[in-house]
Amino acid sequence: MEQISLLWNSKYDTVRKQLAYIIVLFPFLSFCRTDKRNKKEVDWKETIGYLNPMVYRGAKIQYYAPYEKFEVSFNYKTDYVDDIKYSMRYNVNDPNEIEIDYWNQVFVEGEGTISTVAIITGLEFRGLFNWNGDVVDYRYDVGGEKFNKWAYLHPNFRKLYPNLAKGKCYRLEYWDKNIHRNKLHLEDPMNCNSGLME
Repeated sequence: MEQISLLWNSKYDTVRKQLAYIIVLFPFLSFCRTDKRNKKEVDWKETIGYLNPMVYRGAKIQYYAPYEKFEVSFNYKTDYVDDIKYSMRYNVNDPNEIEIDYWNQVFVEGEGTISTVAIITGLEFRGLFNWNGDVVDYRYDVGGEKFNKWAYLHPNFRKLYPNLAKGKCYRLEYWDKNIHRNKLHLEDPMNCNSGLME
């Protein structure tokens, strides 16, 4: 009886070890695998994408490549205020293939902007309920009115902004025609103003 029990434990341990190897190695091998047949060089062209503010989640982003207008789905949350623009790229050989810098709202030449100070009120990291990307929450004050906003963070934000933390202040640029359209400049830390800290 004892021999059978030892044999069973031995077989069970072997199966358990094999299963552990499969669980550990499979994701690693999947990550390392490259499919050269499907790999292609892409000739990216920088442009600006204009978000359609009429639709909420699942809105469209419009861009020109080079003179033809394209419109594709924009699957990231945003405030959807008028004239939001993002830096982006399109494939010169297939303009429907794009990469959007959803963390980088931009202002174009001729748009008037005003700078103020924003304080970081929180950081939210990608997870079950936030699968699009890491987010920074911030607050700014314009004319005595406080605004609480959020923005996606650059995928490499930990390397780019190692000192980013709740309670720190940064320059915020907002459109002179709409206070809600703004860009948080994490590359430009500032001293916190007393009015902003209330």
